[in-house]
Amino acid sequence: ENVIICSNFGGEDFFCTIQKGSNLTYYYINSGNRGDLPLLYCGENSDVTKCVEKRASTNGYYMTDNGNVINGAPYVLDYVGYLIHCTSETKCEKSSDIANDGYYVNAGVINSNKPLILFNSETPEISEKDTETTNDYYLDSSSLITSSYTNLIYCSSSKNCTSIVPNDGYYYNAPGDDHTDRVIKCDKTGCNTGESTEEPYQTCTVDTSITLYIGNYCLQKSGDIESKDLNFVINDFVIDNEPIDSSNQNITYVSSGANYRFATVLSGNFPGVSGTVATLFQIKSNAITRVVDDAVYIINSKNERIESMSGSVAIGSTYSVYTCSSSTKTCIQKTSCSTDTYLYDEDNGKGYLCSDKTITPIVDEGYYVDGSYVVNKVYTPAVLKCNNTGDCERFLPDETYFLNAGTDNGTKALIHCSNSHCVTEDATIGYYRAEFGESGVIVCTSNTNCKISSLRYNYYINSGADKYVKPIIACSKNIYCNTKKVVAGYYLVQESNNLLINCKTGISCEVEEASVGYYYNSANYNSNSDVETIIRCYSSPTNSIICNTEKKNEGFYISGSENNVLINCMGSKCKSIVVENGIFRSAASVKTSVKNSSRDKYSEDEDGVEYVEHSGRGSDERNELDKQSNVMLRISEKNLFSRATSKNSEGVVSTLIICSGNVCNELTAEELNNIPVCTYNSDICYLDNSNYSVTSNTNNIITSVVAGDYCTDSSRSTLYFATETIVEYNDVISGVLSTSKTSTKNCIKASSQYASNLFTVGNNIYQVDEGFIKQVYESGYYFINIKKNTLVYGTEIKEYNNSNVLLYKCDGASCRIMDKPTSNTFYTDVTKRIIKYTVEDDKYTFINKKENICMFDSNTCTPKYDMGENDFCITAQGNIVVAGEKIKSRETGKCYMSYSISENVLAFSYNSVLYLLNSNAAKQVVTSGYYFAENNKYNSAEYKAFNTTSSGITLYGCINHNCQVYQPQPDIYYFDMLTNYLIQRKNDEWISPIKVGHLNVSISPEETYIYSYTMSDNKELLLTKTNKSGYYYTIDNKMYYCDVGVKTCKEIEDSAYILTNSNEFFYCVVDSEGEETECFKKTCTTGQIYYIKSDYYRCTTGSYLELVRSRTCDHDDVVVINFPLIYSDTFPIGVYNSISNIAKNNHYVPTQKTSRQSIESFQGVFTNCTYDAYDEDTTYDQICMQNYVKLNQDNEPDICNVKILGYTYCTVEDGDNKDKCNPSGAFTQKSLSMLQIMTFIISTIIILIIY
Repeated sequence: ENVIICSNFGGEDFFCTIQKGSNLTYYYINSGNRGDLPLLYCGENSDVTKCVEKRASTNGYYMTDNGNVINGAPYVLDYVGYLIHCTSETKCEKSSDIANDGYYVNAGVINSNKPLILFNSETPEISEKDTETTNDYYLDSSSLITSSYTNLIYCSSSKNCTSIVPNDGYYYNAPGDDHTDRVIKCDKTGCNTGESTEEPYQTCTVDTSITLYIGNYCLQKSGDIESKDLNFVINDFVIDNEPIDSSNQNITYVSSGANYRFATVLSGNFPGVSGTVATLFQIKSNAITRVVDDAVYIINSKNERIESMSGSVAIGSTYSVYTCSSSTKTCIQKTSCSTDTYLYDEDNGKGYLCSDKTITPIVDEGYYVDGSYVVNKVYTPAVLKCNNTGDCERFLPDETYFLNAGTDNGTKALIHCSNSHCVTEDATIGYYRAEFGESGVIVCTSNTNCKISSLRYNYYINSGADKYVKPIIACSKNIYCNTKKVVAGYYLVQESNNLLINCKTGISCEVEEASVGYYYNSANYNSNSDVETIIRCYSSPTNSIICNTEKKNEGFYISGSENNVLINCMGSKCKSIVVENGIFRSAASVKTSVKNSSRDKYSEDEDGVEYVEHSGRGSDERNELDKQSNVMLRISEKNLFSRATSKNSEGVVSTLIICSGNVCNELTAEELNNIPVCTYNSDICYLDNSNYSVTSNTNNIITSVVAGDYCTDSSRSTLYFATETIVEYNDVISGVLSTSKTSTKNCIKASSQYASNLFTVGNNIYQVDEGFIKQVYESGYYFINIKKNTLVYGTEIKEYNNSNVLLYKCDGASCRIMDKPTSNTFYTDVTKRIIKYTVEDDKYTFINKKENICMFDSNTCTPKYDMGENDFCITAQGNIVVAGEKIKSRETGKCYMSYSISENVLAFSYNSVLYLLNSNAAKQVVTSGYYFAENNKYNSAEYKAFNTTSSGITLYGCINHNCQVYQPQPDIYYFDMLTNYLIQRKNDEWISPIKVGHLNVSISPEETYIYSYTMSDNKELLLTKTNKSGYYYTIDNKMYYCDVGVKTCKEIEDSAYILTNSNEFFYCVVDSEGEETECFKKTCTTGQIYYIKSDYYRCTTGSYLELVRSRTCDHDDVVVINFPLIYSDTFPIGVYNSISNIAKNNHYVPTQKTSRQSIESFQGVFTNCTYDAYDEDTTYDQICMQNYVKLNQDNEPDICNVKILGYTYCTVEDGDNKDKCNPSGAFTQKSLSMLQIMTFIISTIIILIIY
C-alpha cells in the first residue's frame, strides 16, 4: 500500500520518503526489482489503493505519474511528458527527454484497455486514448527524427496497436481534422502529412481542372461530407468540379478489404517512385501501398487476392500471378512459370506449384524451394514446409539439407541451403545434416533414395557441401545435429558399437571397424567436461568388437589403429604418439588390458559384461538400419542391435608396454614376471628377487641390469632407468658378507624432471620422462653433454667445444658417435643451428649470428638474407642448404639439399667448393678424384641413370680441395670415387667396360694413365695401374705407349708392328687423314717359338707370346722357331746365312703365313735350349731352316721339313722349282744381302700369283 520514493527532489540532499499508493498513479520504475517485475503500477486514480509489481512489455511506452501529489510539495516532480520504455522484459528506463507531441503505443493497454497515449506539450497534457475506429493509422511520435516519422502506429482493433515500418504509399490519418493532415505520405525519407509543407490533401473534385496521373490518389465527397476512402488513380484523367461517376474506370473504389492493381507509375507520381516503375499496388479504403513482400500474389478477375484454391487454375484468363521481391520493391507479372516452380502466398500461408501456365495448390507434405522469394534475381534463400492441405511456412535456413518433396525429387533427392541460397541437388550416398539440425540426419542409400535416418548415432561422416571444412556431423540427444570441424583422432559413432570415425587430418575422415585396443577420443577436444575419456574396444564372448568411452587412467594405451601408435595419458590431456621403441607404463592393468589377453595364457574371460538385445526391433527395422548404417561402412552391422556395456572391475597390478621395431605389445602376466623388480632410494637401485619363491626356476632370476636397461617397482607402476649396472642387495650370500653393496648412484626414476635430458650409453641415446623410457633414433645430429646428460642448444659456442660433448648421428633406425671429420664440415643439429667444424683448429664455430632461413623447392632456394658471406642457409625443418650461386635476400637461385641424413648429394657451391651433403651435414670434399652427379637431385649418379636421366650428368673433378666441373673427353674412362664406377662418354652415350683388359683411365684431374682391369678369384673387378713401360692395347681398340719414367701414356702416332706388354702382337695402321687408328692382332701357332727383337717367345693359347725363361727352356726339346720377316735385320747370323744360302742356291725362300692374321715368318728346326740366368738370355742350336738342302752320306740331297722336325729325302716333282734340291750350302763367292733376299721373296710371290 505504501511506496518508498527516493530522490533529491530538486534540492541538493538525497533522501527517501514513503507515500501511500492511493496518492500515486500510473507507472514507476521498480527499483527494488531484481527479477522479472521491473514496474510498479499504481492505477489511474485514487480508487486504486495500492501499487503492484508488473511484468514489462517491449511493445510501446508506459505513462508516468502526472497527478497532483507527485507534482506538489514536497516532491515537486514533474513527470508529465516523460515516458517509460522497456528494452526487455526485465529492464525499463524513464526517458530523459520530454516526449514529442502526438501518439504513442500504450504498453499498459492490458490495464487500461486504451491502446494509445497522446501527449500535448502546449497544455501540457498526457493521457491514454481509445482508437477512432479499427484499422487506423497514426503518426508514431516515438519515431520522429527532425521533421519526419520513420514509423506509423497501426491499430488492427480497439485494443491492439503496434508500431510498424510502412511501405511506400498513402495512409489515411485517423486523427486528421483539417485540409492538410488528412493523408500521410510515406517513402524512404519518412512519413509526413501535408501539414509540414502546408500542402492540402487531394480531393476528387476541384474548382480548377487538373490532371491526375497513374499513382496519384484522391478523396471523394458525398455531398459536403468528405469520404475517408482513398481512391487510387490507375489511368491518367482530368478532374474538375463535377463529381466522379461511379462508372469511371480511372480510379479504384474500395470500401472494404483490399484490391490489387498492376500499374506503371512515372517518377514522382507515387511516394518513393523516382523512375518509371511497373509493379503491383495494394489499395485499401485507408491505405494505398506499393507491394514489397517476398511472396506470390494470385489476383482474380475482381482484383482481389485469393486466399486459397481447390484444383488448378490457368494463368492469364481469370487469374493473374505476380511474384514480388522485397529487395527490388517490385512485382513481376508472370504469364507462365518455369517448370515446377513453387510459390508462396505469405499472407495466407499457402503454397502453390506453378508449371507453365497452370498453378496448383501443394498437396504433398514436405519441403520445397521457395521460388517466389528471389534475391538479386538469382538467389532463392527460402524453403517452404508444407502439409498435405497446402498450408505452408517459409524458412530461411543455412547450411542444412531437406528431403526434396518437389516434382524433381526423382533425380534430385535433396534441397541444400547454404549462403542464403537453396537449390535442389543430386544426392550421393552418405549422411547430411537434416532440417535445421533438429531432425537428426538424412541418409541416402543411393543417388535417389534418401530419408530421415532412424539411426541414432552420435557422429556421422558428413557428405554435405561443407565436408571439406567440417567432415563430421555431431549429434546431441540423437537429433540435434551440427557439422563440425575435427581434430586428428577417433570419434566413437555410438556407445557399445564397433564403428569409429578416423580423422587422419582436420579435413579427412573415414569410417573403419575397430580392432581390439584403445583409441584417442577426439570428442574430448570440444567437450566442456573436466573428465577426459578414452575409447576402449574389446572382444566380446561372441567374438564381436565392442567399443565404449571410459574415463582415462594415467599411463599409456596401445592404440587399436596401428602397432606403433600409443595414446599418452600421462598429463592432463591425452594425445596420440607414434613410437618406434621404448618401455611405457600401461594405463591398463594386467587384468583389464584388452591387448594382451590373446597372448596371456593366464587371461580369463571378462567378468560382469552385460549384453543387451534390443527386443523391440523387428526384422524389417533391422534390415532398414543395416541399410542405413552400411552407408557409413559397407559392412554387416550386427552390433547395431546387440549393445553391450562393460562392468569390469579394475585390477591393481599395472603392466608395461614394450615397443620395438615399430611394434608395441602389452606384457602378459607371464612376461611381466620376467621384468626385474628394483628397490629405489635417492637414485640408488638394487634388484629385488625376494618375490621369487623357493620353487621358482633360478635360471629366470635376474642378477644384474646393465646401463641402458631398466627395472620397475613391485607394483609395476614406476620405471627405473639404469645409468650404471644394478645388482642384487644381499647382506649375506652363502655365509659370506656380500660385496655387491654400492653407494654409487646407478639409476633414476622415470619422471618428468628428466624430460629435457638425454642419457647416453655407448652409441645409444635414451629419453626418460614420466611413465616411459625410450631410445632416441629420430633423424638428426645431436650434440650431447654426456656428463650433464643434456642436449647442447645453439646459444653459446663454447658449449659445443666442451670436452664432455659428443656428436651423435641418428638416422631414424640407430645412432652412433661421430669421429671428428677429416675435412671441414658444416652441421645443422636438432636445435636448428648451423655449426662449422674446422679441422685445422679442431673447433666448432657458428657461421651466422642469426640463422639464414630459406625455402627450398626443386633445386632452388629463397633465403631470408643475402647469401654472400657463406654458402649455407637452413630450412624451417632444419635441413642444411648449399647455395650454387650468389642469391640476394628474398630472391631465388640455384641450391642443393638432401632430404635424408642417410643419402648424400653432391653440392657445388658458388665458392667452387664441392660438398658431400646429407640433410643435416655438408662435408667438404678434399680427396682428389672424380664425382658424378645426376642433375635431378644431384645424388651420386647410379649406373642405370647415366643414359636414362633426362636431367643430365655433371662430372666434378677435384685436386685435393680445389674442384671444378669437367667436360668428359672421349676415349677416357673416368673413375667415380664414390661409386667406383668406370664410365666413358662416347658418341653421346655413357659406356662402361664390357670386358677385362687395359683401359685408358683418369683417376683424378692430375693423371690419365693405362690401367689393368681384371677380375679376382672371388669375382671382384680390380683396377690396377700399369707399372711397366711399353705398349698397351685397350679394350676399346686403342694402342698406347706408356713411359713409366715420365708417367705418361700416349696413343701411337705411326703405323707399326707392336708387341704389347700383355705379350700380344699387333699390326697398327695410323691414318694420315685423321681416321681412327686400326690395330690387328697377329696370330701365332701354339707351341712354336717366335724370335722377336732378339728374344724368344713361346706361342700360347690365344696367340699370347710368352718369353722363354728357364722353366720353359728344355734342352732336349726339338722346336720350330719362327723368325718374323719384319725383324729380319735382327736375325741371328746362322739363321741369316741359312736363309741367304737358300735364296742364293735354291732360288726359293718360303715364309710361313697360315692366315691373313698370322705372323709371316721364316721357320726352322732348333734344339739344345740354353738359358743364361745371369744375363737372362736364351739360345738355341739350329738344326735346319725350312727348305734348307744338304747332301747325306750317300751324297743324296736331303731337305729340311719343319713338320718332321728335321731332314727328309728331297725330290723334284712336276711343277716344282728346278733348283729345289740343289745343296743350299754350295760354295759361292757372293752372299745376298737381306734386302736382296726380301726382293727375291717378293718377286717370287708375284710370280706365283701370276702363274
